[in-house]
Amino acid sequence: MLITQLFAEWQDKRKSDNLYGNHFLNLFLKEFATRKKLTLREVEFCTVSELKEAFLNSKELPKDVLKSRIKEFVQISDYVNNIDVIFHGKEARQLLDVLHPKSQGDNLAGFVASSGVGKQKIIQGIARVVFDPDMDKVKDGEILIAAMTRPEYVPLMKKAKAVITDEGGVTSHAAIVSRELGIPCVIGTKIATKIFKTGDVIVIDLEKGEVKKED
Repeated sequence: MLITQLFAEWQDKRKSDNLYGNHFLNLFLKEFATRKKLTLREVEFCTVSELKEAFLNSKELPKDVLKSRIKEFVQISDYVNNIDVIFHGKEARQLLDVLHPKSQGDNLAGFVASSGVGKQKIIQGIARVVFDPDMDKVKDGEILIAAMTRPEYVPLMKKAKAVITDEGGVTSHAAIVSRELGIPCVIGTKIATKIFKTGDVIVIDLEKGEVKKED
């Protein structure tokens, strides 16, 4: 067996294990959110230490703070000393303006992981921002925007005109499935789920990997 083939198999196995792990983690967080009377989106903005305290010691999670984090959130982690520093609200906005200047406007750029089956260079459609594939729906021809995709997203991706993600590389789930489905896909935009909202008219430049909101 060639060493490159072996490495490819290891990469696929690692990716498979990660997807399975994320799937069961998502199921746990959904149940946790239900018991704490929070939304899954709110729970996703808790730190590991906050979840641990809430789970083991029944500590209440600050719902107002979690809602603020959803809007603006920056976390700096020191894994050596097990310290998390979290910013939200105005402080987070100031940091994001420095880290991601493009977040000030409605234009951003990513990497084109799939150009679709046609020769189109420009794609336009209605945005559908999805955080929970079990709850959110996608109408035929909408542009699916997500932080990243998992197997649960596939039924939504089949209806989408194109896919945009915050994270991912050329071998990510979103990239691979989009190529299989023959739909355009732009990955690694970092902040698409923060910049765009459901109902926005989105224009994708498949040559440059640029995404913008139509005025």
